[in-house]
Amino acid sequence: MQQGDTENTKTRILDAAKELFAKRGYDGSSVEAIAQEAGVNKALIYYYFSGKEDILDTITEQAIDNVKAFRAELQLHPSIFVDGPSADLIREGLRFLDSERAAFRIMAVEALKRDAENGAMFEFLEAVYQDAIQRLDGLGLEVVDRQAFELIGTFLFSLPMGLFMTLGEQWSRFHGYDIERSEEIFSSFFERMLREFMTECIAESEK
Repeated sequence: MQQGDTENTKTRILDAAKELFAKRGYDGSSVEAIAQEAGVNKALIYYYFSGKEDILDTITEQAIDNVKAFRAELQLHPSIFVDGPSADLIREGLRFLDSERAAFRIMAVEALKRDAENGAMFEFLEAVYQDAIQRLDGLGLEVVDRQAFELIGTFLFSLPMGLFMTLGEQWSRFHGYDIERSEEIFSSFFERMLREFMTECIAESEK
């Protein structure tokens, strides 16, 4: 099998798994169902992956890589780490998260069921914050309190942003609100909170 065919097949399997995991949950999706959704033989899945957990781990790894790539783009806006992000950058972040909607939903659901040490969501967030700390260090900045940085960053920023990305449109439709107006309100408030968070947790490095 040629390299291009291999990558296309793996992508089809992963896309099918994300679709099923997001709709039915990890436990409710069998390898047989993934194979049927992807339009491949079940044996082909085991050729590429050792099983469902390997597929979930790959989905998580891809999401982490995509976040790192997105964060690399933010180097074009270094003031984000000093002054906090602008509303435009927050909206850009929401659009990026929208592209990772299925992966985020899967990881969030699994985080409620799986052991924290093995939870894909926590592995994902750990990689994100480790990457952020390294980038801050490169800018001559340091995290004053790492536990506070990760705790507050996770439960007051990362997860709420992901929750808005996952449910904001449905919430707006339910109430008859304009989704663009909802996004503007969320982005504006989020920006103010994030600026204060950056001020509290990040300081000039003494190195």
